[in-house]
Amino acid sequence: MKQVKKAIRKMPKRILSLLLVTIMAVNYFLPIRSVFASTPQNNGDYGKIRLNGVTSLQNVDNADTVVGTYEHGTVTITGSGLYSDGNDQIYALGDITVTATPSEGYTADLWENGSDLHTATKAYNNITATDIKTIDGMFNENQSNPNLNNNPNNNQGNTTANVTVSAGNGTYKIKKYVPEEGKQKEVDVAYDDETDFYINGSMWNHENNITYNSNSQDTSVKFTFETLWINRYYDNIVINGVSYNVSDYLDFDDRDQWLIANHGSQILSFDIPNVPKADSYNIVVKHGENNGKRYFATFLWTADPAQANGHDYIGHAKLDFVKAVYEVQGTTYTVTGDQVESNLVHEGNFDNYHSQDGFLTYGTTSGVNFDDGSLTLPGGALVTMRVVPEYGYQVTSVNGGNNFTTTESGVSEFTVRVEEGTAGYFQAEVTKVDDEVLANSQKVSSGSVEIANGEIDSGTVRLSVDDVQLSPDKINDFEDAVGSNYKINSYLDINLNNVLYKGSADDVWSKQIHHLDNEALITLKLEDGIDINDIVIVHNIDNGDKFEIIKIDSYDPKTNTITFRTKSFSNYAIAKKTSGKNAESTSTNKITSTTNPKTIDNIISYIIVLIISLFGLTYTGLALGKKVKASHNR
Repeated sequence: MKQVKKAIRKMPKRILSLLLVTIMAVNYFLPIRSVFASTPQNNGDYGKIRLNGVTSLQNVDNADTVVGTYEHGTVTITGSGLYSDGNDQIYALGDITVTATPSEGYTADLWENGSDLHTATKAYNNITATDIKTIDGMFNENQSNPNLNNNPNNNQGNTTANVTVSAGNGTYKIKKYVPEEGKQKEVDVAYDDETDFYINGSMWNHENNITYNSNSQDTSVKFTFETLWINRYYDNIVINGVSYNVSDYLDFDDRDQWLIANHGSQILSFDIPNVPKADSYNIVVKHGENNGKRYFATFLWTADPAQANGHDYIGHAKLDFVKAVYEVQGTTYTVTGDQVESNLVHEGNFDNYHSQDGFLTYGTTSGVNFDDGSLTLPGGALVTMRVVPEYGYQVTSVNGGNNFTTTESGVSEFTVRVEEGTAGYFQAEVTKVDDEVLANSQKVSSGSVEIANGEIDSGTVRLSVDDVQLSPDKINDFEDAVGSNYKINSYLDINLNNVLYKGSADDVWSKQIHHLDNEALITLKLEDGIDINDIVIVHNIDNGDKFEIIKIDSYDPKTNTITFRTKSFSNYAIAKKTSGKNAESTSTNKITSTTNPKTIDNIISYIIVLIISLFGLTYTGLALGKKVKASHNR
């Protein structure tokens, strides 16, 4: 330490000042370490909980509680060591509890990954890094008479009754498309229904009792039943032994007409008023024998990372709805993605579209940075989706390899049939795939290709190497280009294509790439051994009148592979030296390039030259200064 202090004291003040300024500048420009540097966003050790549709979220660091605010309530997550990004994501480990608390006049319900939990509180044990969950806080307006809430003499919200429900199970028939036979067939489907209902607007949470709003003097209550139309709809409901025929409570005399008219919300609901008030309700839901016909279906897709374990998750790709074609009562309708995008209406946490014909509903989550969507539409519809994978990825499977079609003109577009009465998912596997070389040559057995980042946006590249038969005139042009000191022993047609799988590597969309912005590194495994000093590659640019001589970057005698760089793809030739002269000395006006310089070598060379030049200038300046001083001293 004494030596350091002594050295500093001896240091000229100007140099010391410069050193201090440099240290301050380095500290200024070094990135400030984030308080989250070792927390879940970076180390990936935490599970992720996403609050879907939340309007604001507390930004916390190692907290016990995180509160997310919705339009009509809050969702609170409690645990230990919680973190959040302040947007919609919470990071957690261990045990947590999620609780939805509604605003006054609303009821609360939690959904997980799109499924109703039928509860406002949910405990999760042992959350780990593999857990990715999307939680929705659903807040529904209480349907009770608002005038009752303002009367202090009314015993509001304190009426509790026991509940037992039997929703039934069995089988029913639906029409299902059979690809092997090219037609629809009736098949038996088993069902085990769940039933949702409200009493005076208070939801039953699938527990053994229900608490609802009621005046102590009331002698009757109103039941509201709900069911997704993808389930069996009801024919008859028995409450405490009294039978209620559902058709008596519908808006239409024709039940099929009612089903078509009410499909848009995906939920069918109807009221049964004036049910005698009781301390307990025994409810039996019955289905008619001929009520198996279900007109509509749902169709879902998402690229939400929080849904990575879901059936409809498609990662590493851009997802777009292209069009839907369906038939209702003999009339064919078409709805396109452009129509949907230009007519979206913001409703709650979603942007929705309702077709003019009334049979299709489209929805997507508002304000998120991933693609998702859902369709409600007539069964048997043909839906076309566009799946554009990132560079280095391919669509390797669609709907398990069945029930989809493609066209040559619709690049990355897949058309699937949506079965009636189903809750369907658009399923596509997007898999990481390497660029590849397809060699069909007696001189080249295999190879590889590497292109620069940003050359293509999606899919992969496929380099094809084929033996090619050239005309006598073109052969003469090649020989003139390389000169008499070389003999050409193989002609190759080398092409590069951007390919996108049509669900497998055996069937692809392909677009030829003639030129790249940056050089590609080509590796070819030759059938015959070579001496790298005796070999050059001759390239006929665009198969036109100009040629270039390309030097080989490297040769591995163990694998018999050569590497070289190029930006252009057409006919090539491999030429071997027959005398001591080099190809570069060949005299021809058709040769436009002779070498492929390595950019990094050039940069290093330029830097060395620059440093030498600076030293030279400095030395010259000092010499001139001494000379001028000497002349003044005279």
